Amino acid sequence: MEAAVSRGEYCSCPTVAITGPIGATADDLAVGYLAIGDHSAPGMPVHIPRNYFGFDVSDLRIGVIRAYNAQVFNPAITAALTRVEDELVKRGATVVDISFPYLELVRQAHVITISSELYSAITSDPNSQQMQFGTVALCSAFRHLSVKDYIHAQKLRTHAIHVLRNVFSRVDFLMSPTAAVTAPAFPRDTWAGISDTTLVTDIMRFSFLANFAGTPAVTCPVGLDDSGLPVAVQFMGEWWSEGRLCALAKWMEGEFASLNEARAPGWDGVGF
Repeated sequence: MEAAVSRGEYCSCPTVAITGPIGATADDLAVGYLAIGDHSAPGMPVHIPRNYFGFDVSDLRIGVIRAYNAQVFNPAITAALTRVEDELVKRGATVVDISFPYLELVRQAHVITISSELYSAITSDPNSQQMQFGTVALCSAFRHLSVKDYIHAQKLRTHAIHVLRNVFSRVDFLMSPTAAVTAPAFPRDTWAGISDTTLVTDIMRFSFLANFAGTPAVTCPVGLDDSGLPVAVQFMGEWWSEGRLCALAKWMEGEFASLNEARAPGWDGVGF
């Protein structure tokens, strides 16, 4: 979850590298959010709602971008999304179909922004010679991006923000998969990392919008696929809705507890 913080951003990508909490439970997530949130900054409402333990979804309006949500490569992800949508409707929530003009261009603008800022940081870092081989290969492509590319990317960012302002006047949250794929296998004999841009794109396919527009989002597990790997859905809220997202995560935790009792292969930590 990306949370309201004014400290902890990373200089490598100053406009998109944001600190957020990861929790084994919704309560851990809420505590982490309160711990890192900046309570002193004016205009930053860092809080957890009073109905956190009894969050009511009956009056929620949940937005979905159908064509966008269909860009997954595992049927278990689609099934999980449908299962959550059906449960929300059963509890009284309203699902609203949303259109988002030029969303694919916004995704590309996000890539350009990250690449440009990362390349700028790396080339000014005296320790950049210690990069992994894959990072060096990617940077060889980043250097071809121009200032004009970056400026056009920020125009698309502004477009995305304007669209989201309109969207969140109609719905409370946007729902999507967390990623287009489940956790990939990592070769045991890898000693210098791997470079797979396609895989990274699939993992980030549904997280870029909140990251680019600066809105909070939370990921909630909803069971495992046929291979025993975790599947999750993502809820994205309007600016400063972190507290409500924590409450929604708490509700999701209770509703889908039975699906999350199993553990993914190799998992030996704590969880739901």
